[in-house]
Formats: sequence, structure tokens, C-alpha cells
Amino acid sequence: MRAGIIVDALGVSQLAMTLIGELNQLHKLNEPIDIVVFYHRYDKLLKSPLFAMLQEQEMWGFNVPVMATSLATAKRLISSVKPTKKFFYVWDLEWTFDNHEFSNISSIYCHPDIQLIARSQEHFDIISDCWQEPVAILEDFNYERLVDILR
Repeated sequence: MRAGIIVDALGVSQLAMTLIGELNQLHKLNEPIDIVVFYHRYDKLLKSPLFAMLQEQEMWGFNVPVMATSLATAKRLISSVKPTKKFFYVWDLEWTFDNHEFSNISSIYCHPDIQLIARSQEHFDIISDCWQEPVAILEDFNYERLVDILR
């Protein structure tokens, strides 16, 4: 199985530490799984990744499922033509603490090509009430569940 995940950066953040920790456990599944992390900005890594990392521009030729992790990465994923499925893992409820224009947020959360994934049941309920119902709940990038969703 092949897939991609887009991040802004893998520097000092809870998202980066959690993602690297979970993806580093993929070898436990005893099947060939190739998940590439595409980054917008290269940053100093706090943990050694046991997976491929490429600049975000490489995603444009990647014809497998790809998952965005922020509003900015979701917006760039929407405009990418090759990914076969497009997911937006709503790690943070960004619209609740940043000043965003409604039409910009709506164009991402309600885009017909994007399938939303919630981080928790609480996030699932909030996202369902405000936008569209997520297709799954993925708690903290759990590597086993992640693979099931991306298939």
C-alpha cells in the first residue's frame, strides 16, 4: 500500500512528534506499507523518521491517496491533480482560534473532493455540526487505523 501525508513542517510540534512516532511503527504490520510525508517547509527533526520525506511539490505526481493535516495543506491538496483520494485530517479546529474568512474555510471543509477525518469523537461531533460529516475518526495518527483509512 502506498499513500502520502502533507504537513507544513515536522519541527517542534505535537503533530510532528505524534506523526513520526506512529509512522515509525508501520513495520509492525508485516506488510509493505509506503507512506511518504510531504513537507511544505523543512525543519529540524526531533525524532528520526523511518519513512520517506519529500518536498510538497513532489505530491503533484503522486497518484495514491493523500492526507492533508491543516487548512493550508488541504487547500494545496485540493489543487493537486494526481492523488486518487484526498483526505483532510482535522488535527486542530483551526477556525476556532485563528481569524479565517468563512468562504475560504467553507471551500475546504465542504469541497466535494475532500473527505474529512476527525481526531476524536468530540471533534467529529463539532465538524459534523458545522461542515460535513467526517468519514472516520483517527486518534493521534494511530498507525493501524491510519492504514485502514487510507486503503
